[in-house]
Amino acid sequence: MSLNGTDAYRLSDMPPLVARAVRLAERLAFPFSCRPEQGRLLQTLAGGVPSSVAETGTGCGVGLAWLVTGASPQVRVISVERDAERADVMADLT
Repeated sequence: MSLNGTDAYRLSDMPPLVARAVRLAERLAFPFSCRPEQGRLLQTLAGGVPSSVAETGTGCGVGLAWLVTGASPQVRVISVERDAERADVMADLT
């Protein structure tokens, strides 16, 4: 999470799933997404995960999208969001 992190994507080149999550964050006026440089780090780290990775505080899924983008297809990616409205909306992201 980064204060005004969602706004940092306005000029950023990003994978399609990340772009969808950013649009969702913008639509819900959620400003606390990870910044693009943090996302690229998550993407890189997920590439080294052998079986599963988890995160808490999904928000609107920007960080999660970076993790999914970087992880191998066989890696299970798990995320938990306590805000019911955001969790419901996130279920349709992928």
